[in-house]
Amino acid sequence: MERSHPDMHNHILSKSLFAVNRYSGELNTSIPGIEIVFESMLSYISAWKNGIRQASAMYSPLYQRDVQQLCRKLYGSSEVFRGGSGQR
Repeated sequence: MERSHPDMHNHILSKSLFAVNRYSGELNTSIPGIEIVFESMLSYISAWKNGIRQASAMYSPLYQRDVQQLCRKLYGSSEVFRGGSGQR
C-alpha cells in the first residue's frame, strides 16, 4: 500500500497507534524498512507462563496499569473508565 497508494497509507498511519504486548524491557522484533513508533507497552507478566488462566491474569496490577495508559492514549480521558457515554 505504501507504494501503490501512498496517500491512503499515510492517512492510515496517521490514525494508527502501535502497542507492544508482553514488553520485557527490550524490543526483539522489527519490521525491515518501516519505522514504527510504539506508543504503548503492555508489560510481560512472568506469572502468565506458569499456566495461570488468562481471565485471572488480566487482573495483574502491572497489566491493568498499562491497559489504562493505552486507553487514555486512545480516548484522551478517563471517561472510558467510568463507563463513558457509549458514543465512541
